[in-house]
Amino acid sequence: MTARRPRHPVAAPEPVQLVERIASLHGRRVLVAGDLILDRYLRGEVPRISPEAPVPVFHVRGEEERPGGAANVAANVASLGGAPLLIGLRGADAAGRRLLRCITESGVPADGVRVDRSRPTIEKTRVLARHQQMLRVDREEAHPLPPLLERRIVGQLAALRGKLDAVILSDYAKGLLTRKVVEAACALAAEVIVDPKGRDFARYRGAQGLTPNAGEAEAATGIATASLEGCRGAATALLRDVGLDWVVITRGARGIYWRTRHGDEGDAPTRARGVFDVTGAGDTVIAVLALARAAGFALGDAVELANAAAGLVVERLGAASVTPAELAGALTHGFSTATKVMTLSAAAELSRQLAAQGRRVVLTNGCFDLLHAGHVQSLEHARSQGDALFVAVNDDASVRRAKGAARPVQSLEPRLRTLAALACVDAVFPFGEDTPARVVPRIAPAVLVKGEDWRDKGVVGRDWVEAHGGRVVLAPIVPGHSTSAIIERIRSGGGAP
Repeated sequence: MTARRPRHPVAAPEPVQLVERIASLHGRRVLVAGDLILDRYLRGEVPRISPEAPVPVFHVRGEEERPGGAANVAANVASLGGAPLLIGLRGADAAGRRLLRCITESGVPADGVRVDRSRPTIEKTRVLARHQQMLRVDREEAHPLPPLLERRIVGQLAALRGKLDAVILSDYAKGLLTRKVVEAACALAAEVIVDPKGRDFARYRGAQGLTPNAGEAEAATGIATASLEGCRGAATALLRDVGLDWVVITRGARGIYWRTRHGDEGDAPTRARGVFDVTGAGDTVIAVLALARAAGFALGDAVELANAAAGLVVERLGAASVTPAELAGALTHGFSTATKVMTLSAAAELSRQLAAQGRRVVLTNGCFDLLHAGHVQSLEHARSQGDALFVAVNDDASVRRAKGAARPVQSLEPRLRTLAALACVDAVFPFGEDTPARVVPRIAPAVLVKGEDWRDKGVVGRDWVEAHGGRVVLAPIVPGHSTSAIIERIRSGGGAP
């Protein structure tokens, strides 16, 4: 690429077209070669400062291990219906055996994982108070492969020639991807994609695509990437200097910029509603790109799909993956608030996932007919008690039993959608019983919230929540605000209170 070609901005595809093509990702054989990491998460809370030193005292409430690094990329390929093959190293230690178990449990074959007795298994332990990272502790020894192990891995790669739809090189700069390994991997498929590290990207020559983040692209080219024009300049330099077909630059909250050697380009804005954790988002992007390119997607279409998947992943804690159904839902709804409306079963599963991530689920319930300022204040108070607010809403029949034949004024669907539009609400679902007695154990909240007017009536579900280590909170009532009073003022022709 000797001269800069004219820019050709490419329009984003229609979401429905992408949804229809998600099925084509299924079964694509993708090799993932790179550094394997055991990701550990210690979840808990900080109730006080130590009397021994000015440091927080962390109480561990849960612990989890997941496949990280290249293993997380392979797990993303598997969760999206692809057929991953994984090549990497583990130590001859207990952590290596646990990593192997995590890999197989994620649906990824571990046949290509070799033991390197010259170093321990790489571990990253993240300490999280609620959903905030307090500390990361790394155990690793990064150095190039021993010559014998390098020859064996090159031999492994050679045996895969002609058997792959795409190749991913997931470089965490821990030593696996030597020049000889990269050269052997680049000869295996028509689409080889690299998630790079370091400043010398020329060593990836032979690959078709590169997916640096903005900081990595800036370090490798010396071109500031804070602006779109800067990303364009860095991508152009990488296309020329490394001999690539395309470059994708992930820009965090700014989305994803991409450019091809022919001058086609695009800029996909971020899709996340809220960012809890960016850990592993790049792994998801490269996994989706590889599957989509293997399925024949144009680069712009592949980026839109990857961007949607990354938007889902960053809303979760830790390295995570997405399913085809989740990806289709995100594209179909355009990340609208309608996705917060769900069934009780779906809400129970989401609550279970959040609890496993160490997040405190808050549950409240009610009719929420003619939503008013009192409702909003009560819901905001409830949300302040934890990390995610679930709202159980009485269906129309149960409202009539409780409030009379003239109620509800609004049917169930608009009541659900109105609640879902509130920023403080994370999930909304209907129930048909007169009380939430059946709902509480299904959602298993850490906090149950009702209005102060229930103090003497008895809060349904209190016994279950407190018996399981949770607590009950009574929210303050806003004087002068109630649905019944609003309806009466409307009927009598009265004005505002």
